[in-house]
Amino acid sequence: MNINLCQFIFSIAFLNLLFTSCTKAPTNFSEIEDYISISPEYSNITIPPNISAMNFLVNDSADKYFFKIWADNGNTICRKNKTGKLELSNKQWKKLVAKSNKIYTDIFLNKNNIWYKSKTIENCIVLDSIDTYLTYRYFLPSFQVVKGIGIYRRNLVNFKSRPLVKTEYENLCFNCHVYAANDSRTAMFHVRESKIGGTIILNDDSIYKIKPKVASMLNNATYPAWHPSGKYIAFSANKVDQLFYASKLRRDAYDVSSNLVIYDVDNNKMISDSTISGHDYLETYPCWDASGQYLYFCRTNYNFHDSAKTIFDAVKYRNVLYDLMRLKFEPEKKHLGEPEYVLHAGEIGKSIVTPRISPDGKYLLFCALDYGNFPLFHKESDFWVLNLQNGNCRKLANINSPYAEGYHCWSKNSRWIVYSSRALDGVHSSIWIAYFDENGKAHKPFILPQKDPAYYQSFVKSFTFPELTINDANINMRKLYRVVNSSEQILPEAVGYLSGSTNVNGISGATLIQ
Repeated sequence: MNINLCQFIFSIAFLNLLFTSCTKAPTNFSEIEDYISISPEYSNITIPPNISAMNFLVNDSADKYFFKIWADNGNTICRKNKTGKLELSNKQWKKLVAKSNKIYTDIFLNKNNIWYKSKTIENCIVLDSIDTYLTYRYFLPSFQVVKGIGIYRRNLVNFKSRPLVKTEYENLCFNCHVYAANDSRTAMFHVRESKIGGTIILNDDSIYKIKPKVASMLNNATYPAWHPSGKYIAFSANKVDQLFYASKLRRDAYDVSSNLVIYDVDNNKMISDSTISGHDYLETYPCWDASGQYLYFCRTNYNFHDSAKTIFDAVKYRNVLYDLMRLKFEPEKKHLGEPEYVLHAGEIGKSIVTPRISPDGKYLLFCALDYGNFPLFHKESDFWVLNLQNGNCRKLANINSPYAEGYHCWSKNSRWIVYSSRALDGVHSSIWIAYFDENGKAHKPFILPQKDPAYYQSFVKSFTFPELTINDANINMRKLYRVVNSSEQILPEAVGYLSGSTNVNGISGATLIQ
């Protein structure tokens, strides 16, 4: 027989054995009534069909371990080892779960030559795919010195990741990356450094740096939100201070001042209006609705500084609650409408921050805090959801942990929520994924899969600011690094309120930007 033909027949036989047979599975065992503890806890979860292999390890010690994983498509994989790790390649995982709705796992432990079998783990696989790419910040947590920070992009179909920008220099920071409509071809992020700082704009093949502050702005542009058209970026311009408590080893961050501006990308103009850039309120966390007709944001009118001494008043700060607001924006006419209330903080007894609207326009997800506006420093920070169709607002079940939930984003199809949370240990931020079904129900979340199932037992860095995209833009990395490291900036033109010239309609209160 031809050698190549023999090899082919052997390969087919091996794959058939790998995916359909478990002849060596223990047959004589005692059943355990509960689930065996595993890390990560990939049990009773809902997963997308295109996620990478979900490897895990058993926390219980034993002499030997046996794993049987099977799907309702008939495919089965068995593994036996002494490490307690289930490690599958992405190729094996994809074939295992292909065209299946459920996946099951049996774990056997051998202790003193006696086999024990756990309760079968059952996970659901839905038809709704998650966006292929995830961008996030990855860094060592620090109070003062920033070092070793980077913005990375991970392919969720496998374990491949690469840095978009990173540095080992102290006090060079990259933050607030964001995309227009889940499209990585239209992006931006900030570079924070005294000599080369600025805001990087990536728009198709163009890469350039703008100065994120015109002369009349009190602060640099901070938290961004791309307009769905990709032609505008709304920014909050914040002056942020840190606060350290003498007890409980806790810190916080707060805005000394903040307001909103809109950057016209095509015309290089920074525009605003007195209703969102005055001294009466603190505005922050801009967010566009799916149509781009409304700009949502958070606002408080509480001044928690002693006006005479201009010092921080911690007692007043505990009463700072942010409301959810919106204003109408007409891009073609450059009209900014009058701000209106969407949800008062008093209605839920919480401060409302970090709103994000699902691409289908149906739901608004936000973090709710006891006070203030920086969720990851508030252990009580939980996700709430506002139904934009009927106005119903509720704390989101199944998704919140005993620790702080933070920055979040939606998948393009509005079926997946990806967010940062301190759920693992209360200290480090990690990335979690949750299915959000068409009825507005969030399902049990799972942590971002890693190739090594023991990864999260030793990691000391934080993942923050997750953003999903449907594609991986072909960035000219040499040009990007050249622009990042250059001190050259493009200065936007200040128009409207920022230039001291506005045209206000006396009947509607709308501002026309010239």
